[in-house]
Amino acid sequence: MKPSSPKSAKLCPIKSKYKIIEHTADIGLKIYGATLEELFLNGALGFFSLITDTRILKKSEAKEEKVSFTLSSENAGDLFLKWLRELLFVFSTQKLILLDFDFRILTEKQLEIEACGRVFDPQHHEQKYEVKAVTYHQFKMEKKKSGWQAEVIFDI
Repeated sequence: MKPSSPKSAKLCPIKSKYKIIEHTADIGLKIYGATLEELFLNGALGFFSLITDTRILKKSEAKEEKVSFTLSSENAGDLFLKWLRELLFVFSTQKLILLDFDFRILTEKQLEIEACGRVFDPQHHEQKYEVKAVTYHQFKMEKKKSGWQAEVIFDI
């Protein structure tokens, strides 16, 4: 699926990509997207922004790496949670902060992606939160007239 064109983004303006939700002993994100692809992209950007300042990392000379994977699920909500869990797995195992995404396939039940990111080095990059898990607790995802919206709580 190709990224949304600027013309389509103007038809359904989203005020914010995501915002942090304070939660007792945890942290959450409220994520917005005019399209399903934009929601998944903004979910990734929000997730990695909990870990470090991605703007600084993007400008750094940290080693760049690519990953690709395919996910499937019964519905868009479960696929979204699998997506976030896969991002956490990539970070936990490879210390990779993904910054650029190419959604090859994205439907409400399937995702195929190639992504590129930079290796996070705690000696050189500030770590904000240590995300331990993506939870089902208070998870919501719905399609509204203005686009898609999701709320996710992360165990930190």
